[in-house]
Amino acid sequence: MLALLRRRPLVVYFVLAYALAWALFPLIKISQLFGLLGLFAPALAAVLTSALVGGRGQATSLLRSLSLWRAGVGWYALALGLPILISLAILGVAILGGAPTSIRMSPISALSALVFVMVVGEELGWRGFAQPALERSRSPLSAALVVGLLWGFWHLPTFLLPGLPQAGIPFPAFLAFTTAASIVLAWLMRRSGGSVIIATLFHGSFNTFGFLTPSLSLAERWWLTAVIYSLAAVLVVVLDKGMARRPSSPAAQGGPVKPTSRGRSVLGRGLRALVVVLVGLSFVGVIYEAISEGADRRAYPPPGQMVEVDGRSIHMLVAGSETGKPTVILEAGIASFSSNWVRVQDGLAAETQVVSYDRAGMVLVDASHPDQWAALSIPGGSKLAALGNWIPGFLARFGIVRLLGTNEALSAGLPERQAAEQAAALARPQSWFTSGDIIAIWDARSRPIVNGAADLGDLPLAVISAPERPDAANLAGYAELLNEQQAELAALSSDSLRLVVDGATHESLVNEAEYAQVVADAVLQVLEAAETGEPVGTR
Repeated sequence: MLALLRRRPLVVYFVLAYALAWALFPLIKISQLFGLLGLFAPALAAVLTSALVGGRGQATSLLRSLSLWRAGVGWYALALGLPILISLAILGVAILGGAPTSIRMSPISALSALVFVMVVGEELGWRGFAQPALERSRSPLSAALVVGLLWGFWHLPTFLLPGLPQAGIPFPAFLAFTTAASIVLAWLMRRSGGSVIIATLFHGSFNTFGFLTPSLSLAERWWLTAVIYSLAAVLVVVLDKGMARRPSSPAAQGGPVKPTSRGRSVLGRGLRALVVVLVGLSFVGVIYEAISEGADRRAYPPPGQMVEVDGRSIHMLVAGSETGKPTVILEAGIASFSSNWVRVQDGLAAETQVVSYDRAGMVLVDASHPDQWAALSIPGGSKLAALGNWIPGFLARFGIVRLLGTNEALSAGLPERQAAEQAAALARPQSWFTSGDIIAIWDARSRPIVNGAADLGDLPLAVISAPERPDAANLAGYAELLNEQQAELAALSSDSLRLVVDGATHESLVNEAEYAQVVADAVLQVLEAAETGEPVGTR
């Protein structure tokens, strides 16, 4: 049996890669962690196959490929930048085809930042093991075609499970994409000295920094992606003749080849041109952002007043007048803006004085329950979430966030003036950096205070929830966790009211007039209960 396995190592590898992943993928509905573990199925299959065929030495040799980092800075730039340039080409074609010029960047979240790194589990298997093994008996192009097709079919269960993003993607388009991308990745691996790190950066860059045109359907975007990547694969094969034929030693043994002097010359000129263009665009972007921020400050002066608190200046907006009822302070969970509260504030102003302000705060969590990061069980969850804010902040310095208009969903439903104010605030780098800093200090500063909260006794409490969560939250299993924790919040007080606002989302709960009025009414019920001593919810 062992002799048979050693004669067919690739069969063993592909069977293991599929079996390990397909056993985990259906469990994604329980927790996204199973999906993250599934990313390492190709790597585990490669290590096990290497150990079966060549013993511990071959398995160790495979793992050493992760240390091949001396590929030259140009290859790192190409691995990170090429998917972005291809994505821009996709957008260009879409716009030429009549799509609106309004575009938005794919959201960068804690989950996407984590996946960026963890796709090394895929690349160690597909490009670190399968590609060079196939190249021992066929051309790099032929090997890449086989790997690309099997790589695509490996994802099949995620297309069949409802609720996952892949469910809406045409599988033939996805298969065409993986096949074309496999050719580009095989070329990168060969020309960079066999670096799995380079392949991982390319894979992660595509997953994380893609661009979307809102006017195109998911199917249209993926078919267009497949076509453009196929053109890139054809270009690679045309430029590198060695891709289409079985190369001489050492590539005949499944190893990388060194670039020719002509190839190095062309690549060098191309990379130098790319650097010049990027530097020039960055310079223009910084100037554009500075001018735009100045225009925003003139167009949207703070509507409230600036007050000093502990030596820091915050913007406070007061509506309504003192009526003898308690003043209501509207507090955001992590970071938000006074503009976000306008509809809720208007709904309360006729009854009492209400204050919103531009500074981040904390969420009250009962000490007997883990906070959301601890319950989510993703190592470094808060730090990854912080990274998901810092990256847009960095891009915003060059005007990219403002140019792409990435935040329409956050201000949808607000009055025109407040939507414009919030869009201007979200385009500023400092808004993103501040949000990231707040999340980054969660473990050291916020968690001890929040998790030390005591029971509220019989103080009136209303918990209003939006059942619809963002796709990223649903994918991560985070949405279900939030719903559970919000249900638990009602147990903080013996006099509590729990409202689930059907149809509302995280943003529309306060942005849309209909849902914001539900929030305002619930706040007024708490005020009345506090005044009269009657149970909350009897109003």
